[in-house]
Amino acid sequence: ISISNRNSEDQARSEQLSANDTIAASSLSSSPSSPVSGCTPPDTAPWRARFVLAAKARSPKLQLLGTGHDEHVYRLVNEASCSLDVGTFPRLIDDGLGGTYFIKSPSPGGGTIAVFKPRDEEPCALNNPKISQQAFTAGVGCRGLRSGILIGEAAINECAAYSLDSTERARHFSRVPATAHVRTEHIAFFDSSSGEGESYEAARHCPFRSLKEKVGSLQR
Repeated sequence: ISISNRNSEDQARSEQLSANDTIAASSLSSSPSSPVSGCTPPDTAPWRARFVLAAKARSPKLQLLGTGHDEHVYRLVNEASCSLDVGTFPRLIDDGLGGTYFIKSPSPGGGTIAVFKPRDEEPCALNNPKISQQAFTAGVGCRGLRSGILIGEAAINECAAYSLDSTERARHFSRVPATAHVRTEHIAFFDSSSGEGESYEAARHCPFRSLKEKVGSLQR
């Protein structure tokens, strides 16, 4: 009789243990996983790839300012932004009296995508890289090279000209190239207060060039 009772107790104890195991397993599976435990998803990039992506996210880009733009402006800004993202260097051109930069296509023989003219690098501006060609210097908003046009307004005038020509009434009658008011940053631009040099040539040979934020017109 004692042996029979002992077998019954052992069986009941084993059933109780299996039931407890089942409850513990179900509660464990239903509880939220720890943020530091578990396997890494199979599609997670290696740390080097994540570093490159993070660096690319901080690379120079164009930010379109204002609203009510047409498809030609969006396409222009997108192409120029993609070119800067892959490392294209804005090139200062020799023509003109102010800072004007070509943004070229990254593909060989792709040609020029757009022309960027920063407001603070217009003729007679303090940050004009062609300062040796002007008689005086002044800040944005001051009297410029031409009477009636203040320093920094030339870029705005270009954007306004395209806005008027792209209306439903004008329908690009004057054929003004697509022009956008944008903000960007790059080490290629000139800033007399950056400490890189008093002239563009001196700044261009500076071993450590800083990013300069610029606002200006971007034109096809």
